[in-house]
Amino acid sequence: MKRFGLLLVAFTLISLSAGAQSVFQMGVKAGGLSTWLINSRIFSGEGDTTYKPAIGYSAGINGSFYFNGRSYYSHTLKGVSIELGYSSIRQGYKTKGDSFLNPTDYKVNLSYIDLGIMLSIQPIADDGAYFLFGPQVSFLASAKTTGSAIKGVNGTTISPSYSRKDIKSNITGTNVGICMEGGKFFNSRANTRMSYQVGLRVNYGFIDVTKPSRVDNQPYFKNHSAYLGLVFGIQFKGRNYYN
Repeated sequence: MKRFGLLLVAFTLISLSAGAQSVFQMGVKAGGLSTWLINSRIFSGEGDTTYKPAIGYSAGINGSFYFNGRSYYSHTLKGVSIELGYSSIRQGYKTKGDSFLNPTDYKVNLSYIDLGIMLSIQPIADDGAYFLFGPQVSFLASAKTTGSAIKGVNGTTISPSYSRKDIKSNITGTNVGICMEGGKFFNSRANTRMSYQVGLRVNYGFIDVTKPSRVDNQPYFKNHSAYLGLVFGIQFKGRNYYN
C-alpha cells in the first residue's frame, strides 16, 4: 500500500502539471477480464495439468495530455495517457489424476498495481474511435492460491484443501508488459466536458511470473501473464475541443 500511495501522489502531481495545459482530460475506468498465466504447455498439451477459464478485473484512473488542438487538417487528438490502476490476474488449473490420485482443482489469484504510459489517439468531438498503445509496469500487491484436497483413488485424503494461501514469495515482484486498448467514445450531450467510453483491452507481460523452482529431471515452464477484456469509463475534459 505504501508503494501505491507514492504512485498516487506522483500521478496527481503529473496530472496537476498537465492540467495547466490547454488540452487535458482525466477519468476513471474499470472492466472485466479473461485472464491467463500462459506457458508452452497450453499449446503442446504436455504435463499433467489442464487450464480452466478464469475471470479477473481492472480499475483505475487516467490522465491524458494532447499535443495538438483541432485544425482544418486534423479532427484527431494525439498525445500521451498516464494510467494508474489495480488489476486481478486469475488462473484455474485441474490435474489429470492417475492410477493413484484423483483429479484435483486449484486456482491462483495475482493482484497488481499497474502504471502505464501510452500513446493516445482520440476524436476531438468525443464521439468516435480511440486507441491506446504502450508499456505497462506492474508491481505485485498480493498472490494467493486456493486448492481442493488431494485424495487417493480409494477416497483417502492425502493432503487437505486450502484457501487463499499466500504464495507471494514464489511470484516475481515486478512485471513489464505491453498494453493496447481500442474502443469508442460516446458524448452524452453535445458540447459538454464529460463523455463515456467502452473499449477492448489487451495486455501481455514479458517477464516470467513464477520464480523457477527446479526439480531434478523435470522441465521448468515459464509463465507469462495476459488478459483480454472489456473496459468502461467516464472522461472529463479540461476544456471543450470544438472551438
